[in-house]
Amino acid sequence: MLCVVEGHNVRLPFSKRHLGKPIGIFPFKNEQEYLELDEVENKKHTDKDVNEARLLDEHFCCARVSKIVNQLNIYLKALNKPVLEGSYLADSSYMKGCGWIIGFDNTGDYHGGNVPAKHRYMGKFYGEYLK
Repeated sequence: MLCVVEGHNVRLPFSKRHLGKPIGIFPFKNEQEYLELDEVENKKHTDKDVNEARLLDEHFCCARVSKIVNQLNIYLKALNKPVLEGSYLADSSYMKGCGWIIGFDNTGDYHGGNVPAKHRYMGKFYGEYLK
């Protein structure tokens, strides 16, 4: 888990999440990529408040996260956070800035930016890991 502890982001095991405020979940052990816990419905790529650089990565989510989404959703439910289902705004190194929409059923396609979908950010964390 990515948690805020005393004002600092720290990576904690799921069992110790209570030591801070959880803000992200790492789908894969020993990897830096995390998904933020909060999401917003009905956003478009063209909305001014959407940070395209922090959107879900199409390849990472469709090729990797989609294979473990059911297990990941168990943890999200335990946190009382939205599960990964439906369509999400994304970006792809294949065609950057083209308004990608992905689903966690291995699907992704570009739609030009005006199609509404859910919005959840991801990032990479290289900071401290507490065991």
